[in-house]
Amino acid sequence: MKSVIYYFTGTGNNLQVAKKIAEALPDCKLVSMGKGKHDSNEVYDYIGFVYPTYALNLP
Repeated sequence: MKSVIYYFTGTGNNLQVAKKIAEALPDCKLVSMGKGKHDSNEVYDYIGFVYPTYALNLP
């Protein structure tokens, strides 16, 4: 089972959370949402998103 977690972090806190989640999932890949273009034709069984909230809204 392949997994991917897309994360956005400004201070590194959400990267730490994403890494902890990735450790618990088999064959998990971490992808930063803050670094350019994300084209992928890969098929994943699980897809996750980790990002901060600012003033109770998405960034």
